[in-house]
Amino acid sequence: MGVVIYHLTTPHHPKYYMTKCNKFAIICHIIGGTIGINCFYFGAVFNSKLVCFIGCMGGLTLHLPSVVWQYRQTHGQREISFAAYVHISLILLVKYIDFIIYDGTYLTVVSAGMTLCVFSLVRFWALTLDYGHVESSYDRNLLFAYGANSAIIGGALDYPTIIIAINVWNVWFRVLEPYPRSLLRVERGYSDVIPEIFE
Repeated sequence: MGVVIYHLTTPHHPKYYMTKCNKFAIICHIIGGTIGINCFYFGAVFNSKLVCFIGCMGGLTLHLPSVVWQYRQTHGQREISFAAYVHISLILLVKYIDFIIYDGTYLTVVSAGMTLCVFSLVRFWALTLDYGHVESSYDRNLLFAYGANSAIIGGALDYPTIIIAINVWNVWFRVLEPYPRSLLRVERGYSDVIPEIFE
C-alpha cells in the first residue's frame, strides 16, 4: 500500500503521459494491481474465495495487460529488464491460471499474490538501497524484487529460472534481431522518454 500511496502523491514518470494509451495503461496498472494484491490478502485472511477471485480477475484483466503494454518502455539495461519482465508476467499468468484450475487453494492465492508483489518490490528495493546510500540500477532492483519472493512463487530452486529466462530471451533476440542490440544496451534515464517520432 505504501507504493500505491506514493503513486497517488508523487507525479509519475513522464513516459506514462506521452500518449493517451500510456496514460490509460498506467491507470489500469495501478487499479488492477491494487485490486489484485488487496483482494488476495483480504481473501486469504478472511477465507473468502470470492474476494480472491475478484483479485485474480482484476490482476488478469487490468494489471497484466498493462504490464505487457509497458514492456517497450522499461528502464535499466533492457537486455535484462525487458527479458525479466517477460518472464515475471508469464509466471504471473501461470499463477492466475493455477488459481482458476486449482479452485483458489491457499497455495495458489499466496503464490499469485507474491508474484504480483514483485512489481511493487522494485520500488521498495530502490528506496531501501537509496536509504543505505548504495548505487543501484533499475534492472538490479528488478532482480532483487524477484529474488525476494522467488521461493514463495515457485519453490526453493525458482530463482535461477529468471536468469535462464534472461539468457533464453537474449539468444532469441540474437537469432531474430528485430533491431540493433545497441538499443537494448542504452541505460535509460529519467529524461529518456521522447519517442523518435515526437522529436
